[in-house]
Amino acid sequence: MKGDPEEYTNGLKPFVVSRNITLEYDRGIAPATGMSSGGKITLLPDRASADQFAVLAHESAHGSFY
Repeated sequence: MKGDPEEYTNGLKPFVVSRNITLEYDRGIAPATGMSSGGKITLLPDRASADQFAVLAHESAHGSFY
C-alpha cells in the first residue's frame, strides 16, 4: 500500500479501542506485521504509515468480533 493514510489510521485507532480491543506494539511478533487474539491487536512498530493502516484495518476485522 502506498500513500499516507495517517488521518484514517488516527480514526481507526479510537474505533479499535471503543470495541474494547487492546492495541499494542511489539517487535517480538516479527516477521509478522500484525496479530490479533483474545481482544488484543499487536502491531509491529515503526512501519510506514500506509503499511500500519493496512495491517491495523486487517487485524481490526478479526478483532471486531470479540
